[in-house]
Amino acid sequence: EEGDYMDMDDVPVTQEDAWAVISAYFEEKGLVRQQLDSFDEFIQNTMQELVDDAGDIRVTPELQHSVGYDEVAYEDAVNAPT
Repeated sequence: EEGDYMDMDDVPVTQEDAWAVISAYFEEKGLVRQQLDSFDEFIQNTMQELVDDAGDIRVTPELQHSVGYDEVAYEDAVNAPT
């Protein structure tokens, strides 16, 4: 009859089921692929979300990266209001 079927949402997932899915995932993708996919997700999405949430980011070079800098002028520029 029409009402004699079992809804898959009502079937409990056992620990063995969970491990079978995990094992199948790593057999198909491998551990390295999962790590690379995770890194790609971070670079493509999460990092941009962090930048968007942070607002304006001010990047200031360190003194050792400035060739022939004037320390007083550099400090004035770094501390100038924006």
